Amino acid sequence: MLRYWICIKLVKVNEVVEDKEEEDTSIFMNNLLSTFHILKYAKSINVKKFAYASSVSVYGKREYSPIDEEHPRNPQTPYGLSKYSRF
Repeated sequence: MLRYWICIKLVKVNEVVEDKEEEDTSIFMNNLLSTFHILKYAKSINVKKFAYASSVSVYGKREYSPIDEEHPRNPQTPYGLSKYSRF
């Protein structure tokens, strides 16, 4: 029997936070923890292949265009850093 699993992760910080540091932490933790929980669940159901869609924000300032997989990574925002984080 073939089984297909589709998982879409959408993360958005809905609240307006006065403290910039608190907002940065919230963005980082939302992305990091949600990705971790999806990976943990995928492992629990014995998923063999997992595709992770990141963001161009992991590259930071563009050094050349078009950006390819060899481009240096230098995230400049909490969002970019959370997308670049590795487990």
